[in-house]
Amino acid sequence: MKPKAHIKSSKRLSEYWQPLFTGSYRNRILGATATIGTAIVLVKVAATLKEAVVAWRFGTSDELDAFYVALLVPFSIINIVNGSLQTAFIPIYIRVHEQEGIEFAEALFSGLFWFAGVLLLFVIVLLISLAPLYLPYLAAGFIYEKVDLTFRLLCLTAPLVLLSSLVALWSATLNAQGNFALASTTPIVTTLVTVLLLVTTRSAGVFVLPIGLLAGTSLEILLLHTGLRKTGFRFRSFSNLPINHLKRVWREFCPLALGSLLLSTSLLIQLALIARLSSGSVSAWNYANKLVALPIGLMGTALGTATIPFFSRMVAKQDFKQLRAAITHYLKIILLLTVPLTAGLIFFSVDVTRLVFQRGALVGADVEQVSSIFSFLVMQVPFYVAGVLLARLLHSLNANRLVLAVSAVSLVVNASLSYLLMQRMEAQGVALATSLMYLTSFLLLGAFAYGKLRHKQAAESAFPNSGIKS
Repeated sequence: MKPKAHIKSSKRLSEYWQPLFTGSYRNRILGATATIGTAIVLVKVAATLKEAVVAWRFGTSDELDAFYVALLVPFSIINIVNGSLQTAFIPIYIRVHEQEGIEFAEALFSGLFWFAGVLLLFVIVLLISLAPLYLPYLAAGFIYEKVDLTFRLLCLTAPLVLLSSLVALWSATLNAQGNFALASTTPIVTTLVTVLLLVTTRSAGVFVLPIGLLAGTSLEILLLHTGLRKTGFRFRSFSNLPINHLKRVWREFCPLALGSLLLSTSLLIQLALIARLSSGSVSAWNYANKLVALPIGLMGTALGTATIPFFSRMVAKQDFKQLRAAITHYLKIILLLTVPLTAGLIFFSVDVTRLVFQRGALVGADVEQVSSIFSFLVMQVPFYVAGVLLARLLHSLNANRLVLAVSAVSLVVNASLSYLLMQRMEAQGVALATSLMYLTSFLLLGAFAYGKLRHKQAAESAFPNSGIKS
């Protein structure tokens, strides 16, 4: 007999998902997107304020260049692991929970916790041990003292690979139970801790930034752990690991991680190219990226998170006509919203940069450089957001290999254009190459997505009674 807490947790999961697929799909998707988007806005606004404080403390200094390069490889690993882990874990967790019960779902979580923990500890050791081999290439334009500072900052930031992955696993489990609010707003903790340390601590210099990240991420884990325990969730012993389910997660994780690796490789190439430019170029690039992150994070992440359950349900019911109508409807909304927004941000790029970053921290020349990079980077917004929607559709159609192929093409396009355009336009050329990469990705994803839908609709018309029961 299940404990009462577990019965409550099991009912909660079923009660959340049952109304998710009733009523108008458009209203449901919009409602879910608005809820998630609100949380993202809070987190992104706090992150932008943090960057303003960083600009006030460090400007576009060599110290800050070293910190951003030190973050490059750990954060690339984090982006590869976390997104792929959540995407692979959540569907299997929900299926195990509904078909086999909460105990087996808890065992899956616990097994993944131990497996990921051991594997990522090994990755951290490799990350630090191999640093003398790859850091000179990433920091090719740095003098010896600057490279040495980068290595010391890397040693401090490397543990984030493990801590951030634990945050992702806890958040994924809460999301699977319908608790989006806690998982979506927890990242604000790290931002607030970092800002507090920046304002109150002077002696640590640039080392205050990795210290803030480590302290804040640890607090996030504590909050998420407490929230998960309050749902009645329990950890299972190491002896009860569900090997078969863990293998299923691993099989889903590998192609997703490979696609993320290709994208991260593209970003590594960009930063390596920019590091060869004049002092402060890396910092200016990161400030511009932070400005673009708010519209991208708000629209892309919220819409992508909200739509995949609906798309998956429509695919299971083989309602491809409805699915195609949904995709077309939301692509129109995306273009209607993002094209004017992008044009406005380009036109007011200098004013936006001054509003967020100047405030006595960035001098006139720095503002011009950041705003110029930003005006080229922000061109990606319509293509990025629309591409997220199309990628979610292909994931729902079990066409992950096509998404992987698009990632491979995007890597080649971005690396080639970044190198060529940098010769004439410096960091602004790399920014333009990024936007052109997302345009290429959007066109390929659209061709593949509508091609798959046409094929599915044709098969449905030829065999109308072969649908899968949902």
